[in-house]
Amino acid sequence: MYLRKSRADIEAENRGETETLARHEKILTELAQKMNVTIARIYREVVSGETIAARPQVQKLLAEVEQGVWSGVFVMEIERLARGDTIDQGIVAQAFKASGTKIITPLKTYDPNDEFDEEYFEFGLFMSRREYKAINRRIQRGRIASAKEGKAVVSTPPYGYDKVKIVGGKGFTLVPNESEAKTVRLIYALYTEGLGMTRIAEKLDELQMKPRKGGRWSRATINDILKNPVYTGKIRWAYRTEKKFRENGGVRRKRVKNQNCILAKGLHPAIISQEIFDEAQRIRAANTASRTKKDLSLKNPLSGIVFCKNCGAVMRRLGANKHTTYDILYCPSKNCATVSAPLLIVEKKITSALEKLFCGAALQTEPENLQENALQLKKQVVEQLRSELNKCEKQLQTTYELVESGVYTKEEFLRRKEALAERKKILYQAMETEEQELKNLDSCRRGPIQAGMFEHYGSLSAEEKNRILKCIIAKVEYQKHKPGRKGAKANDNFELSIYIKVNPAHLKN
Repeated sequence: MYLRKSRADIEAENRGETETLARHEKILTELAQKMNVTIARIYREVVSGETIAARPQVQKLLAEVEQGVWSGVFVMEIERLARGDTIDQGIVAQAFKASGTKIITPLKTYDPNDEFDEEYFEFGLFMSRREYKAINRRIQRGRIASAKEGKAVVSTPPYGYDKVKIVGGKGFTLVPNESEAKTVRLIYALYTEGLGMTRIAEKLDELQMKPRKGGRWSRATINDILKNPVYTGKIRWAYRTEKKFRENGGVRRKRVKNQNCILAKGLHPAIISQEIFDEAQRIRAANTASRTKKDLSLKNPLSGIVFCKNCGAVMRRLGANKHTTYDILYCPSKNCATVSAPLLIVEKKITSALEKLFCGAALQTEPENLQENALQLKKQVVEQLRSELNKCEKQLQTTYELVESGVYTKEEFLRRKEALAERKKILYQAMETEEQELKNLDSCRRGPIQAGMFEHYGSLSAEEKNRILKCIIAKVEYQKHKPGRKGAKANDNFELSIYIKVNPAHLKN
């Protein structure tokens, strides 16, 4: 048995009617009993997805239908099975026809191998698509009309406002949330006075002004607030639209900026004046002028190798500037006491230690079969992480659909969205790390590294140096507490702990 809510069912439930899936299950169960048929499994779909890709339960059902697991499927209407495009409808029709699985509804039983039933089945899927399009157009027209009337059509109100029902009328509007509105005014005041977005975020954290989600402010959040015209008493709708495109046999969605979005006078009061908003946009435009980087190649030969012993952060390179004429290796962590040092001196100390360690020895990488096994294992890890990341993206999309359809409450949506966003961030960081390690393993597999390489080390590019060092070094811990004397650039008053990944058994004289 396959049960799924439609948009009409969700709207009916919002009007106080009984729960749809329970009602449909009762009807189909009674039908099965009359036919003396046993229902072995029930699939309940609680998302109103347009495509098969957005409905996990129908995916499981179709997979089992293709394998011939079931002799028949009970469903309220054939339209419940597919409302996607022609390709999705074809997938459903082909799955049932190839396995000879019957479709049983309260009105009719469809045999895919019967010519007339097949035509009726395909016509039913076609009409369901037409109905879906009509419903979707009606919903979108309603939202567009509400936006043009100045009503709030967002599920979550922007920071600084609360969403309330319009008294004596249909729809919702926004009212200022005074505590948040004060923060919005402060953000615009600081920005128009010359403070940058990052510094504003730090200032708000210092003042213990908490954002709505998360514990700290970010530059991206400040930027979103500064460019949103809702704070001038306007309603912006369809600022970003969803664009679909096919990739690797599936449908992917991407949200892009819409140059023809709706911008109307809202029913809500403004928090800031139009003049202040326009001044903020002028500053943003001046600060976001396009910049072209001439060289995007790696500049730091110690990238991803040196870690701060004090806080564990990866040390970064700071290029030469008006204060220093040479590159600096520094710890990016705020409030960390570790002192920076010239990058060239740190690199020289590391290579000198390696030369002494391997003096005269030909440094071989691990045997080829071990390398290949490690490479394949790393590839599997990367693919698994990529798969989990794609799954997380789909879950995030489903979460939006569930809150729009009324299945999730606002609180449940925010909780779920925050958890998925955090998981996505962790997965993305892990995948970046694993992909870099995979790249290093592949580079090391291309041939043995000789100890004599240090004779020509200085002539190599930063990227080549980085590749070689990563084949030998697991990591380097850097420690420095006292700054050097002014002008004593070559002073190596820091300590390094170098961890070697090469097995001594692979060293040959």
